[in-house]
Amino acid sequence: LVGGRSSLGLCPWELFLIPAAFLRLCYSVSSQAQSNGVIPSFPNHPACGHRTMRIYGGKKAPQRKWPWQVSLQSYNRHICGGSLITNRLVLTAAHCVLSQTHYRVILGNNKLNEFDENAVMVPVKNVYPHQGFETKNLTNDIAIALLAFPVNYSPYIQPICLPERPFTVNAETLCWVTGWGRMERNVRPMILRETEQKILSQKICRKRYEDYFGVPKYTVREGMICGYHDVQRRSPCWGDSGGPLACEVNNTWIQIGVVSWGYMCGHDLLPAVYTEVMYFKKWLNLTINQASHIYHMGVYMLLICLLLPEAILVTM
Repeated sequence: LVGGRSSLGLCPWELFLIPAAFLRLCYSVSSQAQSNGVIPSFPNHPACGHRTMRIYGGKKAPQRKWPWQVSLQSYNRHICGGSLITNRLVLTAAHCVLSQTHYRVILGNNKLNEFDENAVMVPVKNVYPHQGFETKNLTNDIAIALLAFPVNYSPYIQPICLPERPFTVNAETLCWVTGWGRMERNVRPMILRETEQKILSQKICRKRYEDYFGVPKYTVREGMICGYHDVQRRSPCWGDSGGPLACEVNNTWIQIGVVSWGYMCGHDLLPAVYTEVMYFKKWLNLTINQASHIYHMGVYMLLICLLLPEAILVTM
């Protein structure tokens, strides 16, 4: 994050893209949240979008402030952010998982250089980038990662809510973006950072980009939303991609966007662009079902192997 809390670093570059138990959704049980378009709850699951922090001396415990934040890593190196949406699913950006490599996620930890007792490291079993993702125009920049095994929820690890029914966030709504993105060239923060973002209407956002370049070099399209900071140059940057843009609605945190792209981190005129979660509701439902099917098939085959006599297994 450029200009996020604990730093005011600037980075004068262009796009900050990086080349590169059972599966169940946890939903909000709040009737207020449901009336505002949040997905309803399964029984025996914690309500999503809620933090379990306590207040110590008037200050919130920072390591529990964003318990759904995930560090997506490749070869032990942070490459992108992500958000926990179930005990086995992470939401991120498609451009984060395009390379054929092994991924893992770190949860429950706000420091990249320390692995404390609350942290959990989980290999990624499979990734599902949107099949319509285009590197040229950055459309459909959304993906789901299926974890190798379910994580246990704790005060440090909680899922965030996703919007379900038609859910609109008005322009000028104050939301938050979090991540470990670059502060300045080759400088990455070791502690998770946060910054406010006001929602900008798609029409105004598109016009700003078109006016700035004179030609539609970078076009804000359907399925994208924009956010900006109206006081200081604060925005996502390289390494923040895939992370959540979250808004608090009736005491429930709802993810409305996924960090996707922007021009020159912390630009005065051009806002950051996010993938709009609500726009991809149908794709998310289908992909979640697909990931669930693969997981349960694996469990089924494991049970067969455990129950069949060894002699039969040898001849199979």
